Amino acid sequence: MNAVHEIRDKSVSKPIPFEFA
Repeated sequence: MNAVHEIRDKSVSKPIPFEFA
């Protein structure tokens, strides 16, 4: 799941990924 890796990168900027919320 490449999307997960991309989300992790964004998670650094955001407090919590919307996908994991």
